[in-house]
Amino acid sequence: MQKNVQAVTAASLGQLSQAGVVYYPGPGIGEHAWQRAAYGHGAWSLCGITHTTSSAGAMDALANLITAPVQPWDAIICTSTAVKGHVERLLQAQADHLQQRLGISKLVLPQLPVIPLGIHAQDFAFTSTQKAEARQTLGVDEHTLVVLFMGRLSFHAKAHPLAMYQALEAAAQATGKQVVLVECGWHANEFIAQAYADAAHLACPSVRMVTLDGRNPDNRQTAWAGADVCCSLSDNIQETFGIVPIEAMAAGIPVVVADWDGYKDTVRDGIDGFRIPTLMPGAGLGGGSGTASRTGN
Repeated sequence: MQKNVQAVTAASLGQLSQAGVVYYPGPGIGEHAWQRAAYGHGAWSLCGITHTTSSAGAMDALANLITAPVQPWDAIICTSTAVKGHVERLLQAQADHLQQRLGISKLVLPQLPVIPLGIHAQDFAFTSTQKAEARQTLGVDEHTLVVLFMGRLSFHAKAHPLAMYQALEAAAQATGKQVVLVECGWHANEFIAQAYADAAHLACPSVRMVTLDGRNPDNRQTAWAGADVCCSLSDNIQETFGIVPIEAMAAGIPVVVADWDGYKDTVRDGIDGFRIPTLMPGAGLGGGSGTASRTGN
């Protein structure tokens, strides 16, 4: 269905009142609330969304909401209960700071609804023929266990692969089955790619490795259609939701994930798959590193 597109410039910003709500694809609606103020705080609503909330830019944008003219009819969509908790802690920390420093006593904040991300489930529905072709492409038979890791191949920004490699080696030794790990994603550089290859050689020599460029749609289809299990032991602080377990469930395969952040909202332990206990250093233990980075030492 064809629809007309109407452009709004800085000179005609007041026309946004016709829409009623303006969606901004990030958490920084504070700056847009300042622009709206010239037309009245109730002229339209603002709606943002969280992605990662661990970057300096995202945290600054959220902290700035305390002093920006946002209203209760505005909202920041949180994609999981984990990210909502993080946003609330950031806002509370900033409010506490301003209360101690300036004696503020009133807070006006946007709503923080939890709305999970979604996918087109039909994109992950494969026929028996497609599954057979995918496994043929991967070079595996019906007796081979194919485990899939889908996503960025980054040990610092996604998931360190060592725990997965060790678990698959243990599974191969315990069962005597042939195990194939398909890593469908991309490495940021050749150094990281070589580090992954070296780690796999040392930690899971009994497991055959298949690496597919996940930026290629055909490779992603082959990976999803050919896999028996999806594994994502994410351990980074920016995993606010994690779309891969949702895609795996749409593909009809169980998941093994870290009991971590957004994964807690989507994977029911023992029903959709298994959540593996995951720990991190306690609060305050990073204070020394934070102080050093601020002072440049």
